[in-house]
Amino acid sequence: MEASRAGKGAGPQDSADTPDGFGVAVVREDGKWRCAPMSAKVLTSLSAAETELRELRSAGAVFGLLDIDDEFFLIVRPAPAGTRLLLSDATAALDYDIAAEALETLDADISAEDLEESDPFEEGDLGVLS
Repeated sequence: MEASRAGKGAGPQDSADTPDGFGVAVVREDGKWRCAPMSAKVLTSLSAAETELRELRSAGAVFGLLDIDDEFFLIVRPAPAGTRLLLSDATAALDYDIAAEALETLDADISAEDLEESDPFEEGDLGVLS
């Protein structure tokens, strides 16, 4: 299955633009994995990604893989106890609303000043796919 790309620009997100990238929903049912493209709106809104994944209503594992501007990725795994997240580069929160939203959801207490002075680092649940 081929993933479709969304967006126009190659730079950081403008408030009116959708970044380049793609989202793939991954579902496991009846012992088989199934992948499907997600809409472009999931590249700018964590809540949109969660909603789209929850609407798949699968009894098996469901998670989303989001690539934003080839700069960072976000893994989103909704569950009854709360959504599990892994953000590949927390410093992306300086330029991308969805990364900032992920850090907020993770209750990461990282100041913008600390992000500016840091090398890229992951934040979230490293066991999200286990």
